[in-house]
Amino acid sequence: IEEKEVEFELDFKYGDSPTITIKIQNTEGADILDDFEQYTTDTEVSDAWVQNNGGGDITRTIVTDKSDSKALAYQYEYEGRWWAGITKNLSNLDLSKYTGIQMWYQPDGSNNKMTIQLRDTGDVYWEAYVVLDSTDAQLIQIPFSEFEIKQGNKTGEMGEQRFNAIG
Repeated sequence: IEEKEVEFELDFKYGDSPTITIKIQNTEGADILDDFEQYTTDTEVSDAWVQNNGGGDITRTIVTDKSDSKALAYQYEYEGRWWAGITKNLSNLDLSKYTGIQMWYQPDGSNNKMTIQLRDTGDVYWEAYVVLDSTDAQLIQIPFSEFEIKQGNKTGEMGEQRFNAIG
């Protein structure tokens, strides 16, 4: 995959304000949507992973994981707003040769629901959900077939799998 901007959005439901670490890559493993190695400051990662309007606050920082690789750590606070999210632009990224996405993450054990959202080139939002019910780092794989149209959004079918945003 040629270098492109990626949009990634995470929404959380009401609960504590824990820290979660995520590393994202395609399920094929050959192409990386964002491995966070290019960021040298928290400001750079915050500029790339923009906080969504209207939601709670999310502090984004670059951390080094156990394998000495960089990862995104974020702490969310959405009391009174019911959700918080960050987004990274994908710029019409063609994922048609893939069957889904995968990422390493370490949930916070809050039992909050994390929403992974893709916005396709037709401006249709697709969502998959992960419950943060553990504190063990793990690899999650989400086939595109498990993404559902965001409630209240346009109707459509996930066709050619070109995306303008991920979050």
